Amino acid sequence: MHEAFNISNILQLTVQIECIAAHDNFIQVHDINGINFPVVQQIENSKGASLFALNIQHHKTMSGENVAVVRMCVAVKRRLYLYYWKKPEFVLFANSDVTLKDIPKTLVWGEQTVCVGYKGEYCLHKVLQSKDDGQQDLFTTGSRSSEPCLTKITDTSFALGRENQTVVVNDKGSAEKSKVLKWSDTPTGLVWDNPYLLGILSDSIEIQHLDPGGLIQTLPNLPKVRFIVRARQGLLIAASVSSVWYINAIEVATQRKVLLDSKQFELAIQLTHTSNETEDEKKEIIHHIHTLLAYDLFKKKDFFASMKEFLILKTDPYDVIRLFPDLLPQSTPATNQESHENLTDTEKENGIQALIDYLTEIRRNTQTDVQVKGHPRKALELLQSEGTIDRNVSYLQKLGSDHIGLILEFADWVLKKAPEEGLKIFTEELPEVEQLPRPRVLDYLIRSHPSLVIPYAEHVVHTWNDTNPLFHNTLVHFYKEKALSGDTSAVHAHKKLFDFLQKSPHYTPDTVLMSFPTNNLLEERAIILGKLGRHEQALIIYMRVLGDVAKAIEYCESVYDPMQPTSKDVYMYLLQVILDPNKATLLLPDVNFSPKTSEPDVEMALEFLEKYAPRINPFKALTVLPSNIPVSRINKFLQISLHEKVKERRRVQLLKGLLYAENLQCQEIRLQLLNKNFVISDLNLCPVCKKRFGNQSALVRYPNGDVVHYSCQDKKL
Repeated sequence: MHEAFNISNILQLTVQIECIAAHDNFIQVHDINGINFPVVQQIENSKGASLFALNIQHHKTMSGENVAVVRMCVAVKRRLYLYYWKKPEFVLFANSDVTLKDIPKTLVWGEQTVCVGYKGEYCLHKVLQSKDDGQQDLFTTGSRSSEPCLTKITDTSFALGRENQTVVVNDKGSAEKSKVLKWSDTPTGLVWDNPYLLGILSDSIEIQHLDPGGLIQTLPNLPKVRFIVRARQGLLIAASVSSVWYINAIEVATQRKVLLDSKQFELAIQLTHTSNETEDEKKEIIHHIHTLLAYDLFKKKDFFASMKEFLILKTDPYDVIRLFPDLLPQSTPATNQESHENLTDTEKENGIQALIDYLTEIRRNTQTDVQVKGHPRKALELLQSEGTIDRNVSYLQKLGSDHIGLILEFADWVLKKAPEEGLKIFTEELPEVEQLPRPRVLDYLIRSHPSLVIPYAEHVVHTWNDTNPLFHNTLVHFYKEKALSGDTSAVHAHKKLFDFLQKSPHYTPDTVLMSFPTNNLLEERAIILGKLGRHEQALIIYMRVLGDVAKAIEYCESVYDPMQPTSKDVYMYLLQVILDPNKATLLLPDVNFSPKTSEPDVEMALEFLEKYAPRINPFKALTVLPSNIPVSRINKFLQISLHEKVKERRRVQLLKGLLYAENLQCQEIRLQLLNKNFVISDLNLCPVCKKRFGNQSALVRYPNGDVVHYSCQDKKL
């Protein structure tokens, strides 16, 4: 077994280690580049926090810039709070906190899933998605140990401890049966350092590989290790109560040589991907390893797998044929050491069949390569004649925006044969695909393949975050048409339409409103009217058309803003509708009204006034109230309104006083500056140009007292 890591004791402590923790168990963000690591932010809602986990995702923008998205999950008792980094602080995701079944012992955050370890069991929590996803129970930690032990492998997979085993589970909650490791004892901690998984045991650290699974190395004489963390690729830090160890991976080249000698080709390839070698060097090394693998497979008489490798490697067919000496002319020497001269009849038959399949594929690829070079139309015609969907899709994805006409022409056949697979021509995460002219693709799909418009526009909007109103308006239109279709997908489309109208800020409300029916999708119509600031009409829909007072009040609460002229009187609009429901017939003449709210309701209006008095202008309210209402009935409303006006007056007076005091301070500073003087004579020199000041010189004086020529002010350091 080869050695993968070295270890050394980098620090022997003489006192008990104390954890660096925020004051009162708050999560704090520190500037690592500052002196004494100054606090940048103390996270809100984190008092009493017991755990936190980071999730860092790297993305490449359309401009080619690499950006990192940093998210944080904080566990406070039986709740999770989710944050994202928005310089210069962490910001709480809206409505994203998660309620847990128990206090968590450990947690990690994948792409859209938080894996939580409780005392005795594991659970998955879908986050930042629909609430229907909720919690998914996985399995217990076993009978001999109730403490959870887990780590993240990738953004979509986690390693979970169960007694002396480790099981890999994906973000859907499914265990990968081929990836189950057994340890010599029950691990108390796990850490992933691609391609190795390290486990803390009672007196050592074991290093295993997941695929294929197996023990790689044991680091002995490490008693009572409590903590291990990955600092970077190939560098880990382990700690006990009194010691800290530095665990450093042996150079990749050394590990790779040992792996190749023992014919562990797959592990050697995975290790090469993690190295610091250049991409060209990695490509060359991996090609060499695959070549060794191909010949080794042939030597083991796994002919079909061997031919598959040779095909991927694009090995010279003559070199492959030389592996079968009987097929060569008598004068051609067959000296390759991996060839087999003494094959049984069955083995020879299998080998010849594998060779035939290999040569057939080589011929097909060769024909394609000869059209492809400079003749994309001929290549596409050849690919289409073969009828292979995936090869057509792959080739069309690589053409780029310069060949958009050709892409749309030949995509038609693929989209008709396999719509979902064909749509990848326009949605695959490739630079050539992302840079295609999206409006032109959308127009083509609308005209020729309307059933694919929604999935394409959803990908553009939700995956590529395109803010072009064209795609947002298109989604609204197609959601609306599907919701009105009456088929089985109408309910789902209706929900999508409702959510999209509420959340998207990029569609143009006045444009989409024109195509909305007046007697259907009324709640959606109200949302659009609200976006346009036409709150009175929106409230009429809720109150007079739908007859739903609760939704009307909920609408007011969602749009009310005392600082916005268009929405500060929204409660007043609702009061008017309650007192004068017949006015709605003038604003929406072609609508069927609900009988529930057809009559004026003075009692409801008075209750409404008392409950929302601070948000209603008393002068406007008094003008619409019936004159026969006694003052005693609106006494509470008037008291609250008067109190609010007095409070506002005091606030304004206080602000006026503060501004006046600030003005006096500025005047005082101004007078102090004006009283300062200085004398310039023929003996004074400019500290910048070293020349004397003349009688006609324009001067500039700095706060520190230095006087320079006006022309020298930009030259002063």
